[in-house]
Amino acid sequence: IRVSDVEILPATTYNINIEFEAGGELSGESASTWPWADVNNSGGSVDFDDVLCQLDGFSGMFVGSCSFFGSDLEGTAPNVIIDFDDVVATLDAFAGAGYFDSPTHVDPCP
Repeated sequence: IRVSDVEILPATTYNINIEFEAGGELSGESASTWPWADVNNSGGSVDFDDVLCQLDGFSGMFVGSCSFFGSDLEGTAPNVIIDFDDVVATLDAFAGAGYFDSPTHVDPCP
């Protein structure tokens, strides 16, 4: 299940409650979002493999752990377009910029 919203932040754990049927029991699961710009979800740090995945995604190729949704970083959450802004975001993160360092982001939690 893919869930997106401007208030869902990278590298954050969320509790998930699913009601199985009206008045039934709730599941108590949790899930974590990928770290910012870790395009291939390789463990938290943005490395050259993430840059290569992003470039492949920009050209429409998704191989191995490189995915469309992992590459769709910029724009509305998500904007379902992998464009130059997504490539720049990955390069900025590779250079050490964090999620809130990007001028295109609006802090959902002011």
